[in-house]
Amino acid sequence: MSLPAILLALLVVACAACSPTEGTSPRPSSAGAATSSTDDPDALLRTALMDYNDRNNVAIVAANALDPTKWKFADTGPLLEKDLVSNVQRRYAEEPRKPAEPFDMVAVRQLGPPVASGQGRWMLGLVTGGPRGAATATPPTGGTASADSSGSSTGTPTIGVRRKLIAMTQANPTAPWLIEMSGVIPEGIGDLANPVPATEAQQAAALAVVKAALAYMADSDWSAGVDLGSIPAGWTKQETPRWGQKDTALVCTVDTDASGAPYMRSVATSSGVLGLGAFHCTYTLTFSKASAIPKLLDAQKALWGTPTGNVLTIPLQGWVTVRVVEGVRPQVLAWSIDDGMAPDLIAAAAG
Repeated sequence: MSLPAILLALLVVACAACSPTEGTSPRPSSAGAATSSTDDPDALLRTALMDYNDRNNVAIVAANALDPTKWKFADTGPLLEKDLVSNVQRRYAEEPRKPAEPFDMVAVRQLGPPVASGQGRWMLGLVTGGPRGAATATPPTGGTASADSSGSSTGTPTIGVRRKLIAMTQANPTAPWLIEMSGVIPEGIGDLANPVPATEAQQAAALAVVKAALAYMADSDWSAGVDLGSIPAGWTKQETPRWGQKDTALVCTVDTDASGAPYMRSVATSSGVLGLGAFHCTYTLTFSKASAIPKLLDAQKALWGTPTGNVLTIPLQGWVTVRVVEGVRPQVLAWSIDDGMAPDLIAAAAG
């Protein structure tokens, strides 16, 4: 995976210098009343997504009109930041971007019961996307829907090959369910049957895989003995990017939630422990003097803020999906890294 677009744009600018609607408000969620049972283990996820889709589609309409303030009613944490970054990129795009289309997330499987967290709780779910209305059609049961790239607003929605693992969180029993993280789940890893909450030891093992991935990304450190999947082929650390700086540092850390706990959500299944973690990397570019920092694009200013003296700090964000199976080398199933936003700018951007 190449460096994120806004970060690459800095190189373009530097080289040129060397020689370029409808509003809503939070409301009590009926999803809180739904519970999963052995008869219908996916009931809560399905109900939560129906309510979530309404709020998310309002946010999509607003975002197409360059209003980012509705995203906080659908998403939180790392995913909210990703929404806000996308809005900045849309606002400052050189050419108008095609409007995002309304869509629904459709439940494939709820991966275990909700896990208590402070006054709230979180849960993991396996989902796919469909056209608006797909989530309220006759739902698939047991995660056995057909593999197809489309969806249907009537009858049983067909399930795309590209499945996602989502982490949803609810601040209190009457609050709406928000999505905090989302990551791709590749095919061929088993049916993820019999999901139960991960033990502390299993959670720690999954977190260790995420930390190993970040150690490689920051320092090319292979010492953890983890199968890094496509990370080595897709990530090239820029030891000395040619932007005129005299020093470069890259630091990567796992994100933490409001309680200070790592953003690491794990579940034990018949196919092993599955985990989804969020992280940030920070490029710190130190120049000989403040005037040596290349002129920033408007989008870069909106995402990174104002440089401090002769130092330019560039935030990156991403996620890692991991699997831990007893007796088998832990592995990175999927990962992504993209542009991030300076922490002190996120609240203002969310509105």
